[in-house]
Amino acid sequence: MKTSHIILLGLAVGMAACDSDSDAQKKVTVTGIAYVKGSSSPVAGGTVSIAESPTLTTTTDATGRWSLEVDKGATVTPFMVAEGFVTTHTETFTADGDLADVHFQMIPPTLFELLAGALGIVPDPAKCQISTEVTDLMAQDLSLEALITERPHGVEGVTIAMDPTGGPITFFAFGEPFDLPNADLTATTTSGGLVSTQVDPGVYTITATHPSRTFSSIKITCAAGRFINATVPHGLHETAR
Repeated sequence: MKTSHIILLGLAVGMAACDSDSDAQKKVTVTGIAYVKGSSSPVAGGTVSIAESPTLTTTTDATGRWSLEVDKGATVTPFMVAEGFVTTHTETFTADGDLADVHFQMIPPTLFELLAGALGIVPDPAKCQISTEVTDLMAQDLSLEALITERPHGVEGVTIAMDPTGGPITFFAFGEPFDLPNADLTATTTSGGLVSTQVDPGVYTITATHPSRTFSSIKITCAAGRFINATVPHGLHETAR
């Protein structure tokens, strides 16, 4: 092989390696807003982190907004710690591209305790508690304020499965200002809300089934004492009709 060909081949290999390194180092952005459940009031000054990369942190601004850069393709479970609120994790995402509208619906401890009482449980610190919503396709186009004020945006008649099987699932009936758990329900109402309580640590996939509508599935990473709220516009959102 001629020397010039060897040099060109070496350059090509080197460039390919550089491209590969560049791909591995690509970053994507995760953004969202933290707000108080039942209102559009922002939660400012809270600390947002990534469970899989706890050194990645940021602080919500005066409007509750936050942003973090993560490695492209990384597994990310954002969570937020704020004084006066229950520490909240989101669902677990794969960051194949930018992730927008990863919102935190923050709950004061008194409300959390009231909801636990309505569900008939005392949260076990060795288990996790999961909350999510099954939402209509139109909710994907709403602003956060509209999502909060233009309720309900749930889908009736959706059944839920967890793989592996988690804790008991309770569905919510629509109510003002908060939806109410109803142990007699076997599928979603217009609230779209549901919880799975006292779930063992592990990784779960939650799926939503309807006779004529299609929804995303979500990945949930449970750990001892964790409260997970996979909220709109993510969570179990409609993807087609």
